[in-house]
Amino acid sequence: MTTAPEFEELDLRGKPAPEQLKAALASLGRAAEGTPIKILTDQEILIKALPMSARDKGLKIKLAMPSETEWSISLTQQS
Repeated sequence: MTTAPEFEELDLRGKPAPEQLKAALASLGRAAEGTPIKILTDQEILIKALPMSARDKGLKIKLAMPSETEWSISLTQQS
């Protein structure tokens, strides 16, 4: 039985879009080193910007929409 990874949560909600984008892109490095990251955002730009960058770093990305104006982005290493 596999256990779910412990996620480091990065809550960016309420911050300006450029600041969110910078922090989210920086988190890709930590995720690539093996730390699963869960990003909470209210900026749709992250949904558009992160998938390609995550793929380039060998990461799996999972998107969820807990509410109409918020997104949850999970970053983990590909198996």
